[in-house]
Amino acid sequence: MAICGFIISESQKAMLLSIPVLAGAILRMVLGFGIDKFGVKITALASQLVVIIVLFYAYFRGASLSYDELLFVAIGLGFAGTSFAVALPQAGQSYPLKLQGTVLGIA
Repeated sequence: MAICGFIISESQKAMLLSIPVLAGAILRMVLGFGIDKFGVKITALASQLVVIIVLFYAYFRGASLSYDELLFVAIGLGFAGTSFAVALPQAGQSYPLKLQGTVLGIA
């Protein structure tokens, strides 16, 4: 299959698909520690900044991306999934205890 102007193997495709999931699983711990140390807002902004930078990089590089650069973008997309997974439980913390379940359900 041709991606970005070159042919990649089946194992390389599998790697590109699995890296965001694996990076997201590992980065959940990192962002969890960041939330405890720096707070929800700063950690969320930093995480989204990483995602924005990676996506702009991929956008401006366009079809000239190498396979290694695609792996870098895949790790950046892991931040996107991580920030969503970490934000859901954190969303209810600022609400009273009896409303936290409702807030989590809405989020």
